[in-house]
Amino acid sequence: MNESVMHGLFPTPVLYSTTNREFTKKELDFVKKTYKNVDKNEGNLVSKNRYILNEPAMAKIKSEIETAIQEFMDKVISAKPDVKAVITQSWLNYTAENEYHHKHEHPNSFISGVYYIDADETNDKIFFVKGGYQQIQIDPVDWNIWNSKSWWLSVKSGNIVVFPSHLTHFVEQKKGDNVRCSLSFNTFLKGNIGEDIALTALNI
Repeated sequence: MNESVMHGLFPTPVLYSTTNREFTKKELDFVKKTYKNVDKNEGNLVSKNRYILNEPAMAKIKSEIETAIQEFMDKVISAKPDVKAVITQSWLNYTAENEYHHKHEHPNSFISGVYYIDADETNDKIFFVKGGYQQIQIDPVDWNIWNSKSWWLSVKSGNIVVFPSHLTHFVEQKKGDNVRCSLSFNTFLKGNIGEDIALTALNI
């Protein structure tokens, strides 16, 4: 018998990239200043400014995020050229030792993502959770991408992670003495979506 092939039908895409550059003093000073103007989240702190990428100090970071968003659109969605995912809201998260980021999704958004400004690759991770009802629950001998209910990616400063906004994710209790700083963002579609003949036309 020939070797079997396991196909991943309708997988959930997660883009993981790295900018490979040092943050500028202007960027880091802005992030540090913003740390003084925050709201308390369920397990950590979030910037009061919910449009952080509109700030001049974040211009380079915004450009890098837009590049990652477009790569996701090109490789995963393969939309017509006039259909774009544009950034709607963006904010900074600060997570100190023993803090966490609660399990959540991003409503009213198409694709979302996280840009890591201060993350320790040894300790920092982002966890994703498989949604839906599991009728039969079998405890596996070995965990893999097919049988796992959650999966994590190790992250470091300069990483960008982009994913569908409906994908549940969280950050476990923080270890290490750095204050983990990440920039989260939401997007929505702009352009001529769907087709008149199919009665799916939507012009945003």
